[in-house]
Order: sequence, then C-alpha cells, then structure tokens
Amino acid sequence: VIFEGTYKTFSEIFVKNKIDEDIKSDNICLIYDVKKSDMKKAVDLAVLKYCRQLYVTDDKGVNPWDTLPSYWSSEIEYIKDTSKFRGVLNKLN
Repeated sequence: VIFEGTYKTFSEIFVKNKIDEDIKSDNICLIYDVKKSDMKKAVDLAVLKYCRQLYVTDDKGVNPWDTLPSYWSSEIEYIKDTSKFRGVLNKLN
C-alpha cells in the first residue's frame, strides 16, 4: 500500500515518486471520503500516480472500509472501461 487516506490528501499532498520497476505492480491506493462527484477524478488520479490496484469509497470515519461506496456500480463500470487508461498504463509497463 503506497497510499491510504482521504481524497483531499491524495489530490493535494500525495506526490508520485519514482517507483522501482520491480514493485510498481504491487502499488495499492486506498482512498476514502470521496464524493460521488469526485469518484472519476479519484480513479484517474490514482492511475496517474502509479496505483495499479485501488479502492475508492465515500465512506469515512473510524473505519472507512466497512461498507461499499454508494456509487459502487458506477465505479465498477468506470474502471471496467479500461480503454481510457491504456495510454497511461502503457507508460507504466
């Protein structure tokens, strides 16, 4: 896990570092407190920041991982359309 925190922190503070070729496929980002209106931006930003696996949720509080996001179906559909990420992902390989 290279990031776990709020979308605000992820979008404003977290900066992509040069990532070693051997470990980049294991890069996981866990982003919570993401409004529905920001979900696509959070996913796009995660791809740009070398997150190869991610979980984005609108949950927050002590345990932001205890429920699926209210926009779960929309998030899955957005991520399934991977064609929009091919250019970015090709640069990672």
